[in-house]
Amino acid sequence: MFDLIKINEWIKNPKRDFREGLALYRKYKTNSKLDDFFSMKENNPDSTTVQVLLQKMIAIEAKLRANPAFLEKKLVEAQVKRPPLGTKQTPTVKPQPTQQNKFIAKAEKILSSSPAITKIDSSKLPKHLGKGYERIQEIVPMLGALHAKLKASSRPDESKNLCDSIIALDNEKRKLWGDIDDFNGKSAEDKLKMLNPNFDKIEKLTRQLRITKDSLTRKKKDIEEKKRNPKKHHLVNKAVEKKMEYEEKIKVLEKEIGKLSGDFAKA
Repeated sequence: MFDLIKINEWIKNPKRDFREGLALYRKYKTNSKLDDFFSMKENNPDSTTVQVLLQKMIAIEAKLRANPAFLEKKLVEAQVKRPPLGTKQTPTVKPQPTQQNKFIAKAEKILSSSPAITKIDSSKLPKHLGKGYERIQEIVPMLGALHAKLKASSRPDESKNLCDSIIALDNEKRKLWGDIDDFNGKSAEDKLKMLNPNFDKIEKLTRQLRITKDSLTRKKKDIEEKKRNPKKHHLVNKAVEKKMEYEEKIKVLEKEIGKLSGDFAKA
């Protein structure tokens, strides 16, 4: 994890050393598309080259943080000594994979395809999805720890149990993140329905409130017209009573809507 800290510090440092960043990039890169580009600029990088490297390092940092198996794999690769160029290598017979190595390969295949987890504001998720996001944060380091134990294990039975645990946790992580992705892909109205279980009731009461307010506005105009017309003075009192009915209904509706919204907010 030390390299992850170094990468993070390099990204945040406005006076970042290009060669230091390039060394870390070469250690964790996943392809060679930019090898020639960076090699040509290694001794005299311009601002564009530094920006390209910065963007690549940000992507690498996110991948290492989200996928501890990838980080450990790259660390192991970095420790392997490569023979000098031009050295004649003696052909070696490729050893058959042991039972433990099969479990390691199976676990690493699962982890390498596991969806990367991005940082989100869990307060904007429904309560159950917010808890799911918290669970995902717990699962990620657990997967890294299990992977390390699996690589250190020498007993087939223990290796199998560790591999099975990794698969089970990764499946849980995929399911939780899939539910969050599904929610984020919904329309604004569907999101509101999920965020507030009282949404349908509030929507119905809100329609009633809007209609009642419109009726109240018309009734107030009606009262003013009756007051101005001597022939309709006897109808004013009845119209005022109706106005008061509308006002009372508005109070009841607003109170009910507030109660439903308030209960949700407290939850």
